[in-house]
Amino acid sequence: MIRIHSILLALLVLLQSSFWNLDDVSRMGALIEHAKFHADAYGDNFVVFLSKHYGELQQEHDKQHQEEKSEHENLPFQNQSCVLVVADLSRLGNTFTLPNAVMNTNTPQNFYYLENYASLADFEIFEPPRLI
Repeated sequence: MIRIHSILLALLVLLQSSFWNLDDVSRMGALIEHAKFHADAYGDNFVVFLSKHYGELQQEHDKQHQEEKSEHENLPFQNQSCVLVVADLSRLGNTFTLPNAVMNTNTPQNFYYLENYASLADFEIFEPPRLI
């Protein structure tokens, strides 16, 4: 049972760290449509298309084709986000028990402390005023 939970948690972390969400999955049709448009209009293959929208040619392509800006915003994977995965594993049964540790108190101490300052309470000048 623990193995299944571990595998599912690992898959959850893997999927969440790849920044896929349902919005990106729903926009995959727009990605394929826009890739076909680039193939017909510019003769780009899929690798060049990815480079123009997600790679090193992105800034140049955005400057040259401002009229496609609304289509570019509908493409998937345009969001910059931080993903936090929190798993609550407190309800899983813990079958692992630690053995009782035996403390050895007969070991010699390896330090020696010497008070090397004078106490201020020993001097009369620091006493509170007295009523005479």
